[in-house]
Amino acid sequence: MNNKNKYWDFYYNYDEQTLAHFINLSAEEKLGWLEEFLEFLEEAMTPEAKRIWAKFRSGELGYPAKKM
Repeated sequence: MNNKNKYWDFYYNYDEQTLAHFINLSAEEKLGWLEEFLEFLEEAMTPEAKRIWAKFRSGELGYPAKKM
């Protein structure tokens, strides 16, 4: 499956086995995975990347964040 992002020139692919694995995770497992991923990003990102990410999330850059 190709998913072209309309805001940036990239795409990602997932095979059926990978999709089936994630579909079968519980909500708690999905949230745990997301938490681990965000912790990784926090450690891996440069300070400049963190500033850009914060601006994007606030709607200052590009696609505006939705208010909940």
